[in-house]
Amino acid sequence: MIVRFAVFVLALTMSNCVLLADIVLDFGTVTFSQDLPYSADGFTFASQQGNSRVLGFSFNTDRYLNLVGDPSGSNVTVRLTGSTPFDFHSVDVEGFGPSRDWTFVASSGSTLNLPGGSPAGTIDFTSLAGWTNLTFVDVIHDDAAANANLRLDNFNVSVSAVPEPSSALLVGASLLAAGYRRRPPYRKRA
Repeated sequence: MIVRFAVFVLALTMSNCVLLADIVLDFGTVTFSQDLPYSADGFTFASQQGNSRVLGFSFNTDRYLNLVGDPSGSNVTVRLTGSTPFDFHSVDVEGFGPSRDWTFVASSGSTLNLPGGSPAGTIDFTSLAGWTNLTFVDVIHDDAAANANLRLDNFNVSVSAVPEPSSALLVGASLLAAGYRRRPPYRKRA
């Protein structure tokens, strides 16, 4: 019985991924008008091009990622990267510049376009294909103008990890040894 249990635990340990944690990146620790990059909980927001500020204040003084268009007309791109692969679940759009289109692009190649005038609210990525096991997510505005802005908050991600083979083997070997020790000694039949 113990040997079967040990094999079961070893199989669980060696499975592809074990969910570690859901993380909400909410910009609550940044100071007013702090520039990118911004890092928290193993994730970094960095400007790839264009002009961006990490935070601004809404009417209720919440902090958020405030992407500001570049007056020169160049693209605005901010990249969210994780220290380990992650799944992108949702993001809150706090405010949206009129007549400005924004695009989310995942490292998997999946895209989601937000047309100008989209209402504020939560964008849910869980039902969309291609938003899992990512190394980055880009937020892009092409041909940005000075009044093109997008205010984002509460990036909801989950981190998964593959267990190290050496750790899994050590756990499995320990359970097998414990099971072997609990077996009654071998006795000859008379």
